[in-house]
Amino acid sequence: MKRIVEYKIPKHYIDIIENFYNFLTENYRDKILLFSLSGSTVFENIVENVSDIDYILILKDCTPDDYRKIYQYKNQFDIKIGGSIFTANECKNKQIDYLAMYYLYLINIGNIEPIYMSNNFENNITKDDMLESIRNVEILNLRTLKKMVYSRNIKDTKLLMKNILFLEKDFLILNDMYCTSKSEIVDKFNEMFNLQFDLSIFDCLNNNLSNEQFDLLLKYIDEVIVELNDVDFKKMLKEQKTVGTSLSQKSCGNINKRIFTGNYEECKVGNLISISGDRGRKVGYIGKALPKLAPKKAFWNIFNSNIGKIPEEQNIRYYIEEYYKQVLSKVDIEELLKDEKDPILLCYEKGQDFCHRHVLAEYIEMKYGIKVRDIKIDKDLNIVENQRPGYIRTILEDVISKEQER
Repeated sequence: MKRIVEYKIPKHYIDIIENFYNFLTENYRDKILLFSLSGSTVFENIVENVSDIDYILILKDCTPDDYRKIYQYKNQFDIKIGGSIFTANECKNKQIDYLAMYYLYLINIGNIEPIYMSNNFENNITKDDMLESIRNVEILNLRTLKKMVYSRNIKDTKLLMKNILFLEKDFLILNDMYCTSKSEIVDKFNEMFNLQFDLSIFDCLNNNLSNEQFDLLLKYIDEVIVELNDVDFKKMLKEQKTVGTSLSQKSCGNINKRIFTGNYEECKVGNLISISGDRGRKVGYIGKALPKLAPKKAFWNIFNSNIGKIPEEQNIRYYIEEYYKQVLSKVDIEELLKDEKDPILLCYEKGQDFCHRHVLAEYIEMKYGIKVRDIKIDKDLNIVENQRPGYIRTILEDVISKEQER
């Protein structure tokens, strides 16, 4: 869970969110299953006095009076609080809007942390659910944008910008690209279609564009519409469901939606599971173990004896190749972890030191679409995330690609 004060957003926004959340907990403590921020608030790219505060609230049940009371309370603030309220049954039956599906999926894979989530809340939103809902909305939003520009002759710059950004962001999600800022959305979309656009126009948060600027905006919208008219969204969605990155990405299925890695010294509490060949005996670890995920002794010995004798990059590549061929390609990770809740997979090396837990984490992210965080737990039981070595994913993708070509 992420505390409200941990968000790097203006203090006035923090105060309003805390006020609203306190109201919810005082009045609906026994009903709340999940409360999470969303939109620019959760991604911490708020434009002060312009951005709204967005949230998702899921309750066990919600009466008409509950809806009225919550909406009346949130409408009192000088900054607009916009969000969605759903019941447990609506979530279970997946009768929720596409934005809620998107954020619940991000929570599911660990990309964002809610402020509160009950142990009784079952988040069953899969990547396929999220993609299907976005595809349907993308088609509708494209039609809406055409009507706004060509039929209704809309001159509201903010409204046009909002719609074009939604279109581009959703299209990128359908291509497995997740952006957190306006500039990132526009840059990546334009790169895909080789379009050019002056991004400073998107920084105009009012309707006071010059005629020349507005004409440039309309020209850009024309170009976006032309490109998206040629997209087969049904085919693209089918490919996204079956292809993945370098691997055929599977649905999370029976595998837990939150997986962590760490080392024995820095992780002493939680659902600890050794993935070392010696089951952690060297440091006196006694607990659950999955030695099937450990490197094989023969290639580990070769790797260890090569240290200092051959270039480090060459040695690491050898290790990753053998670990993939002898371990990852042969074990059923979903079966091994299906009954584990929030497992912390342990080995010896610290932080960014190269080790097989980092290779395993990258493989799980690629195959199952689940974010795996490398963590340490301090003496106050606070979870601190470590940065994983960035080169491992690149080498692993290349290794897998070459193996699949054989």
